[in-house]
Amino acid sequence: MAYNRIQVRAFLSASEIDLFESSLGATSKTLGTADLRRRLQRTRKLRDKSRDLLQRQRLATRTRTGSKGGTSGVANERTAKKLSAFEEMLKRYEAEASAREASANKSPAKLAASG
Repeated sequence: MAYNRIQVRAFLSASEIDLFESSLGATSKTLGTADLRRRLQRTRKLRDKSRDLLQRQRLATRTRTGSKGGTSGVANERTAKKLSAFEEMLKRYEAEASAREASANKSPAKLAASG
């Protein structure tokens, strides 16, 4: 599910929202290469942290209640949403990084062909 700015405000912190917003559309294209790389690394770390937390919570819920969904059926839903938002951000950042890399690789070839 693709999240929008309003939806992520419910489950991301302020710094995570900034990271989310900078991954959107034209904003990610204005980032410098070093800044894009830093944001990509930070997003990976946060995704891994959320994935590990969700796994620990699921195990604890399963131990406590005997079911994966908990007593209400929606246990750990916020953490799962956070994880999917980080995965979505990561895909956008990786797409931008690979587009830049492809553009950088294409530029020398164009210069060689025209020169």
